[in-house]
Amino acid sequence: MTVNIDRLDLGTITLDRAFLVRGRNAGTCQTVPVYAFLIRGAGDPIVVDTGMRNCGVIERIGMRAEISESQALEAQLRRFDVLLSDVGLVLQTHLHVDHSGGIRFFPLETPVVVNRSESAFADSGVQGLFYAPEDLADLRARARAGVRFLDLERTGPVEIAPDIVCELAGGHTPGMMFVRVQTSAGVATICSDVVYDVQDQLVRPMQTPPGEPEISNNTTWPLDAERAAIRRALAGTALLLPSHCSAARISGGRVIAVLDRLPSGAAPGGPPG
Repeated sequence: MTVNIDRLDLGTITLDRAFLVRGRNAGTCQTVPVYAFLIRGAGDPIVVDTGMRNCGVIERIGMRAEISESQALEAQLRRFDVLLSDVGLVLQTHLHVDHSGGIRFFPLETPVVVNRSESAFADSGVQGLFYAPEDLADLRARARAGVRFLDLERTGPVEIAPDIVCELAGGHTPGMMFVRVQTSAGVATICSDVVYDVQDQLVRPMQTPPGEPEISNNTTWPLDAERAAIRRALAGTALLLPSHCSAARISGGRVIAVLDRLPSGAAPGGPPG
């Protein structure tokens, strides 16, 4: 069985540079992509994260967003001949406003998988509108039939489908999870927002000793735990897939190549054209 990963381009967000990486160019704006991922070859298609609800939910937390017609979730899935109703599982790495806005588009019977502690933290209100109340209402609306809660803190990693494992990240938000996918080219790790910028956090960090990864400015964890989460994402990984920047090829826990497109074969970049 060959498991493939495709990247879904669900829009862009423009924000202060210092939000992404500690100590980098405060007051300078940067535009970053919003990526989700489509996994095929492990049964029914699986979607990891679902993008933004709309531009307004991003603007009310002080950032700017753009979503073109072609960047709508349904349109992105159609690029791979996948319909919303074809999707067998939706995996939410976490529930921040730029990751969970598309839950509402899936049929109510489509299971949404989320770590229970992430849902509890989202509902606590500690991070305010970084969790959109509308998105959380959509999750609650399907709680009886269409939500599968994990308890990764207690169980350890869970194989959610053949060759696909959900694992507690230990960074960014209290309940965020990595999604590890066994491909023919090795393990691909969807690391979500533990890494915002491969170049500035992993290749050329400024604020850390040599070999130490740099953390972002958007974390609910102590700084040492956030740095450990980055190292955990890199461990045993051949391909690192962040949500807001280029992917990276990894060897021995270090970046050996930054990739503008996902490699063909285990993680194709998409259909021609």
